[in-house]
Amino acid sequence: MMRWLCVLSLGLIALAQQEAFAAAPKTYYRHSTVGTWKPDSQYYPTKEMACMTGSGALAGIKYSDPWQFSGGGSVDGSLNCHLNVRNAQTGQGGTYNVGSAYSTAPRCDPGGTLPDTSKPLNEQCPDKCQKGQRSNISVITGWRTGPEAGAAYAKEYDSPVGGSICTTGCIANFVDVSACAVLQSPEGGYYREQCDFVVEKSGSECSGQQDPNEGKAPPTEPPPEKNRCPLGTKQTGIDSDGIPICTGDPKPPPETKTTNTTKTTNPDGSVTETTTETTTNSDGSTTTKTTTRTTGTDGTVTQSENTSTGNRPDGKPGTQNSTDKDRQDLCKMNPTLTICRNSQVSGACENVSCEGDAIQCAMYRQMQKQYCEDRADSAIKTLGEQILNGNDPQAGTLPTRANAEQIPLASLDQAGFLGGGSCFKDKQISVMGKAVTIPFSAACEYLVAFRYVIMVIALLVSFRLLGGVILRS
Repeated sequence: MMRWLCVLSLGLIALAQQEAFAAAPKTYYRHSTVGTWKPDSQYYPTKEMACMTGSGALAGIKYSDPWQFSGGGSVDGSLNCHLNVRNAQTGQGGTYNVGSAYSTAPRCDPGGTLPDTSKPLNEQCPDKCQKGQRSNISVITGWRTGPEAGAAYAKEYDSPVGGSICTTGCIANFVDVSACAVLQSPEGGYYREQCDFVVEKSGSECSGQQDPNEGKAPPTEPPPEKNRCPLGTKQTGIDSDGIPICTGDPKPPPETKTTNTTKTTNPDGSVTETTTETTTNSDGSTTTKTTTRTTGTDGTVTQSENTSTGNRPDGKPGTQNSTDKDRQDLCKMNPTLTICRNSQVSGACENVSCEGDAIQCAMYRQMQKQYCEDRADSAIKTLGEQILNGNDPQAGTLPTRANAEQIPLASLDQAGFLGGGSCFKDKQISVMGKAVTIPFSAACEYLVAFRYVIMVIALLVSFRLLGGVILRS
């Protein structure tokens, strides 16, 4: 069995190596002047690119200091390279012809991967579209009305999973979504939702490069008013990109309270105490609570309260900050909310009853189930307890000196000791119609040495076992 596993493993390695190198190198170019400022591995697919993508200072090569490359280049009909240079001190510059001296080299890609010349020509370069290779592509999945992931969609796009795209010259299939996030900076008043999708190359080439986000601009209509300006500010306009112009302090004012109490003696001798408590809410409005307490001459007390909330700074009705009373009212209207329910559990094992958070209840049920399974009676558990208590039911079947069987050493087969055996023969298999030979014979000399090491270890272990028996007897 081990022998065929080795054969299969080596065969798969050979197949993987054959698939990984399935392309021939191409001719790449480097301009003699431009390339002086590039690493030796920097070559380009065409002479035009070798000229136009040049970079670095030309000072000391063709022009005296402080002339520098200022970016940009062009190629004429004779493939002469014309570069734009300038003087670093004066800013003056011009276009100069640096000739058509190009060098060539075989490369596997623009990144400068060198071909493996030990392989056949059509297998010297990695297959850029090798099937199964995976990578990530970032795609806009929608525009939201707020920076939170749970904000409403202003526009949502279909998932690309199941479709394909042309990227780096290869057709890749969308197989899964990796991670998503909502950007915190608004674009046109909306917030971009962007996800990373896992794409897998199909093994086929394509031309060009597709942009998965082409045409996915933010909506042109203005966003809802509640998402235009931060709390505490006021929108005074909108710019050319649709982004609101907000004025004011974006930080909501802190909640403040002031209390004023006055006492008045009435003509009948009773005393009226009026307490006014003014609270500034987080939206800028104020809530006034007036408490009137009257104490009669006979000690009788009557009390009344009145609460009112004014407008916000923008003129719209204000909202009083939440209180415990508000929470109680919320629970009366929504008794099924988790925050309004007291969690309760009862029962054990499979008969668990749980009220409260659904996720916590599921976790508790699983814990109870696992707890009971670990403590349930079973044959293995019973046997283990008997062994730990010294009552092993199978103790009579264990080997002892009394029931030992004596075997003469002369009866042991020693025909292959320190000799015999032979190496594996080379195995030839067929992979995709091609004959592939797995050279077991090349590893023979190493396996023979390993064989002697195993024998020495076996002898030492045997000597230790026999020596222990002899010494004990």
